[in-house]
Amino acid sequence: MKITKIAEQIGNIGKRDDQKEKLITISEAHTIWETLTAKYDAMHLTNILLIFTKDDALKIIIKDGIEALKKQIVIMEKLMNNYNVPLTNRPPEKIHHSDIDINIMTDQVIYRTIHTGMQGNLMLIVDGFRHAISSIPREAFRNIMIIEMDLYDAFTEYGKLKGYLLSEPSFRP
Repeated sequence: MKITKIAEQIGNIGKRDDQKEKLITISEAHTIWETLTAKYDAMHLTNILLIFTKDDALKIIIKDGIEALKKQIVIMEKLMNNYNVPLTNRPPEKIHHSDIDINIMTDQVIYRTIHTGMQGNLMLIVDGFRHAISSIPREAFRNIMIIEMDLYDAFTEYGKLKGYLLSEPSFRP
């Protein structure tokens, strides 16, 4: 995989933007664009939910998640620029919370909202990896998946520890 990626990178040196666009399929370009859009949305929502969070441990975990999202966004933006795929609109850097009543959200709702979003993102990343024919996008999706899986695992364990995850009913015939 890495040898193919290096060969593709060497082959791309000196290519014009219109030539780079032809190096990936429309499906790959769409998946890359859709993934970056989802990451931007996740960043925006997570920054909003951080404002409502009261539990200090959950704040730390959410901030770690924001850092992971930033890394994933950088990977996707580089990939889009590499193939001359137009960037989607970025969310605002800062969320102004002077008009928000922070007492209307509970930490459990915040946690479960983020957890559900992470589950959806895992599926989106797997789909991106599955659709990537070229090795460079496939490698980018692989790197994002590793970051996301580690983050999801830690976040799920934290939710179990705090009792934020809902217990499914047991099946007893």
